[in-house]
Amino acid sequence: MSIKNCPDCGKIFNYNEIRMVCPECWEKNEEDFRAIREYLYENPNKNISEVAEATGISIEKIKKYLREDRLIAVNNASASLLDCQKCGKPISSGNYCEDCRKQIEIELRRASSSYKDTGSSKGVRMHTRHTHGRR
Repeated sequence: MSIKNCPDCGKIFNYNEIRMVCPECWEKNEEDFRAIREYLYENPNKNISEVAEATGISIEKIKKYLREDRLIAVNNASASLLDCQKCGKPISSGNYCEDCRKQIEIELRRASSSYKDTGSSKGVRMHTRHTHGRR
């Protein structure tokens, strides 16, 4: 664990690579997400402006949930809310379109297999920075 400032409120917290924000902001984000989810269950097919107005949650925060794949835009008009971060094509959730996601997976597999093929972890020798005597 390390100590970081919360990107939402600026408060210092123990960062654990699972939650990127402090516990208070995490709980607030979860409450906001639950409010959106409940509103959409009761009012399906609403657009982002209607959801924001009804819940009091900003459009930017709703877009964040779309990027996190916690929400999905279901019609063509709302798909233009997000663009693929690699090619710019409109997407309904996440960061990448299906084509770019597949290409990234292929590249990762290729990089992973080439790392394994080199046997780079075998025969690696280690020493301390201070090679002359103990400190």
